[in-house]
Amino acid sequence: MRLAKAVSDVLDPKNVVVAGLVVIGWRAGGPTGLAWALLAVVFAGVVPGVVIRLGIARGSWHDPHVRTRQARLVVIPLVMVSVGGCIALFALLGAPPILVGALIAMMTVLVPLFLVTLAWKVSVHAAVGSGAVTAFAALISPWWALGFAAVAAVGWSRVALREHTVAQTIVGALIGVVATGSAILLLGQ
Repeated sequence: MRLAKAVSDVLDPKNVVVAGLVVIGWRAGGPTGLAWALLAVVFAGVVPGVVIRLGIARGSWHDPHVRTRQARLVVIPLVMVSVGGCIALFALLGAPPILVGALIAMMTVLVPLFLVTLAWKVSVHAAVGSGAVTAFAALISPWWALGFAAVAAVGWSRVALREHTVAQTIVGALIGVVATGSAILLLGQ
Protein backbone atom coordinates (compact mmCIF):
# COMPACT_ATOMS: atom_id res chain seq x y z
CA MET A 1 0.00 0.00 0.00
CA ARG A 2 2.91 2.38 0.69
CA LEU A 3 4.27 1.85 -2.82
CA ALA A 4 0.85 2.57 -4.34
CA LYS A 5 0.55 5.79 -2.31
CA ALA A 6 4.07 6.86 -3.29
CA VAL A 7 3.39 6.26 -6.99
CA SER A 8 0.08 8.11 -6.75
CA ASP A 9 1.65 11.06 -4.94
CA VAL A 10 4.73 11.35 -7.16
CA LEU A 11 2.67 11.07 -10.36
CA ASP A 12 0.01 13.44 -9.05
CA PRO A 13 -1.53 15.41 -11.95
CA LYS A 14 -0.14 18.71 -10.66
CA ASN A 15 3.39 17.28 -10.56
CA VAL A 16 3.06 15.85 -14.06
CA VAL A 17 1.73 19.16 -15.42
CA VAL A 18 4.54 21.16 -13.82
CA ALA A 19 7.26 18.79 -15.05
CA GLY A 20 5.70 18.62 -18.52
CA LEU A 21 5.51 22.39 -18.90
CA VAL A 22 9.11 22.80 -17.76
CA VAL A 23 10.37 20.19 -20.27
CA ILE A 24 8.34 21.65 -23.13
CA GLY A 25 9.32 25.21 -22.19
CA TRP A 26 13.01 24.34 -22.15
CA ARG A 27 12.66 22.60 -25.53
CA ALA A 28 10.80 25.65 -26.87
CA GLY A 29 13.65 28.05 -26.23
CA GLY A 30 16.11 27.29 -23.47
CA PRO A 31 16.08 29.86 -20.66
CA THR A 32 13.48 32.07 -22.38
CA GLY A 33 11.19 29.11 -22.98
CA LEU A 34 11.72 28.04 -19.38
CA ALA A 35 10.63 31.50 -18.18
CA TRP A 36 7.43 31.18 -20.21
CA ALA A 37 6.93 27.67 -18.82
CA LEU A 38 7.29 28.89 -15.25
CA LEU A 39 4.59 31.48 -15.89
CA ALA A 40 2.38 28.69 -17.28
CA VAL A 41 3.13 26.66 -14.14
CA VAL A 42 1.54 29.42 -12.07
CA PHE A 43 -1.75 29.05 -13.96
CA ALA A 44 -1.72 25.29 -14.55
CA GLY A 45 -0.01 24.08 -11.36
CA VAL A 46 0.11 26.66 -8.59
CA VAL A 47 -3.43 28.04 -8.95
CA PRO A 48 -5.03 24.55 -9.02
CA GLY A 49 -2.87 23.59 -6.01
CA VAL A 50 -4.03 26.67 -4.10
CA VAL A 51 -7.68 25.96 -5.02
CA ILE A 52 -7.31 22.41 -3.71
CA ARG A 53 -5.55 23.52 -0.50
CA LEU A 54 -8.23 26.15 0.14
CA GLY A 55 -10.91 23.49 -0.34
CA ILE A 56 -9.14 21.29 2.20
CA ALA A 57 -8.82 24.20 4.66
CA ARG A 58 -12.53 25.00 4.28
CA GLY A 59 -13.48 21.35 4.73
CA SER A 60 -14.96 21.07 1.22
CA TRP A 61 -12.78 18.01 0.59
CA HIS A 62 -10.22 16.17 2.64
CA ASP A 63 -7.16 15.43 0.53
CA PRO A 64 -5.12 16.83 -2.35
CA HIS A 65 -6.40 14.14 -4.73
CA VAL A 66 -9.99 15.48 -4.43
CA ARG A 67 -11.55 12.05 -4.10
CA THR A 68 -15.25 12.84 -4.43
CA ARG A 69 -16.88 13.34 -7.79
CA GLN A 70 -18.88 16.29 -6.43
CA ALA A 71 -15.71 18.11 -5.35
CA ARG A 72 -14.16 17.48 -8.75
CA LEU A 73 -17.16 19.20 -10.32
CA VAL A 74 -15.96 22.34 -8.54
CA VAL A 75 -12.21 21.92 -8.98
CA ILE A 76 -12.10 20.99 -12.68
CA PRO A 77 -13.99 24.11 -13.89
CA LEU A 78 -11.75 26.32 -11.73
CA VAL A 79 -8.68 24.71 -13.28
CA MET A 80 -10.25 25.22 -16.72
CA VAL A 81 -10.71 28.93 -16.02
CA SER A 82 -7.10 29.26 -14.88
CA VAL A 83 -5.67 27.36 -17.87
CA GLY A 84 -7.99 29.27 -20.22
CA GLY A 85 -6.75 32.55 -18.77
CA CYS A 86 -3.18 31.43 -19.36
CA ILE A 87 -3.95 30.49 -22.97
CA ALA A 88 -5.45 33.95 -23.60
CA LEU A 89 -2.54 35.72 -21.88
CA PHE A 90 0.05 33.67 -23.77
CA ALA A 91 -1.66 34.29 -27.12
CA LEU A 92 -1.75 38.02 -26.35
CA LEU A 93 1.88 38.19 -25.22
CA GLY A 94 3.29 36.03 -28.02
CA ALA A 95 4.43 33.02 -26.01
CA PRO A 96 6.15 30.16 -27.85
CA PRO A 97 3.50 28.37 -29.93
CA ILE A 98 4.45 24.95 -28.54
CA LEU A 99 3.63 26.15 -25.00
CA VAL A 100 0.32 27.63 -26.13
CA GLY A 101 -0.35 24.29 -27.84
CA ALA A 102 0.50 22.39 -24.65
CA LEU A 103 -1.98 24.54 -22.72
CA ILE A 104 -4.65 24.00 -25.36
CA ALA A 105 -3.97 20.26 -25.14
CA MET A 106 -4.49 20.48 -21.36
CA MET A 107 -7.82 22.15 -21.95
CA THR A 108 -8.82 19.45 -24.42
CA VAL A 109 -8.20 16.89 -21.67
CA LEU A 110 -10.03 18.91 -19.00
CA VAL A 111 -13.25 19.27 -21.01
CA PRO A 112 -13.99 15.54 -21.46
CA LEU A 113 -12.77 14.87 -17.90
CA PHE A 114 -15.37 17.30 -16.63
CA LEU A 115 -18.11 15.91 -18.86
CA VAL A 116 -17.44 12.32 -17.79
CA THR A 117 -17.18 13.43 -14.15
CA LEU A 118 -20.76 14.69 -14.34
CA ALA A 119 -21.81 11.02 -14.23
CA TRP A 120 -18.76 8.96 -13.23
CA LYS A 121 -15.51 9.28 -11.27
CA VAL A 122 -12.85 8.93 -13.96
CA SER A 123 -9.11 8.87 -13.13
CA VAL A 124 -7.56 12.32 -13.52
CA HIS A 125 -4.16 10.80 -12.66
CA ALA A 126 -4.39 8.45 -15.66
CA ALA A 127 -5.73 11.14 -18.01
CA VAL A 128 -3.03 13.67 -17.20
CA GLY A 129 -0.27 11.07 -17.29
CA SER A 130 -1.31 9.62 -20.63
CA GLY A 131 -1.82 13.11 -22.05
CA ALA A 132 1.70 14.11 -21.03
CA VAL A 133 3.25 10.95 -22.50
CA THR A 134 1.29 11.45 -25.73
CA ALA A 135 2.47 15.06 -25.99
CA PHE A 136 6.10 14.18 -25.31
CA ALA A 137 6.06 11.28 -27.77
CA ALA A 138 4.53 13.45 -30.50
CA LEU A 139 6.46 16.67 -29.87
CA ILE A 140 9.85 15.55 -28.56
CA SER A 141 10.65 11.92 -29.38
CA PRO A 142 8.77 8.67 -29.95
CA TRP A 143 10.96 7.20 -27.19
CA TRP A 144 8.75 9.05 -24.72
CA ALA A 145 6.06 6.44 -25.46
CA LEU A 146 7.96 4.27 -22.97
CA GLY A 147 6.38 6.59 -20.39
CA PHE A 148 3.14 4.64 -20.78
CA ALA A 149 4.71 2.25 -18.27
CA ALA A 150 4.42 5.08 -15.72
CA VAL A 151 0.77 5.58 -16.76
CA ALA A 152 0.15 1.87 -16.12
CA ALA A 153 1.88 2.21 -12.74
CA VAL A 154 -0.28 5.17 -11.75
CA GLY A 155 -3.39 3.29 -12.89
CA TRP A 156 -2.35 0.34 -10.75
CA SER A 157 -1.75 2.65 -7.78
CA ARG A 158 -5.17 4.28 -8.04
CA VAL A 159 -6.85 0.85 -8.17
CA ALA A 160 -4.69 -0.54 -5.34
CA LEU A 161 -5.64 2.47 -3.20
CA ARG A 162 -9.30 1.80 -4.04
CA GLU A 163 -9.71 5.28 -5.45
CA HIS A 164 -10.77 3.99 -8.88
CA THR A 165 -11.81 0.87 -10.70
CA VAL A 166 -9.75 -0.57 -13.54
CA ALA A 167 -12.34 0.82 -15.98
CA GLN A 168 -12.05 4.33 -14.52
CA THR A 169 -8.27 4.33 -14.97
CA ILE A 170 -8.50 2.95 -18.52
CA VAL A 171 -11.10 5.54 -19.52
CA GLY A 172 -8.97 8.27 -17.95
CA ALA A 173 -5.91 7.11 -19.89
CA LEU A 174 -7.92 6.97 -23.12
CA ILE A 175 -9.22 10.51 -22.57
CA GLY A 176 -5.64 11.73 -22.15
CA VAL A 177 -4.36 10.02 -25.29
CA VAL A 178 -7.31 10.88 -27.55
CA ALA A 179 -7.76 14.48 -26.39
CA THR A 180 -4.06 15.32 -26.43
CA GLY A 181 -3.44 13.53 -29.72
CA SER A 182 -6.40 15.31 -31.31
CA ALA A 183 -5.20 18.71 -30.08
CA ILE A 184 -1.69 18.10 -31.44
CA LEU A 185 -3.07 17.01 -34.82
CA LEU A 186 -5.49 19.96 -35.06
CA LEU A 187 -2.82 22.47 -34.03
CA GLY A 188 -0.35 21.00 -36.50
CA GLN A 189 2.29 20.70 -33.81
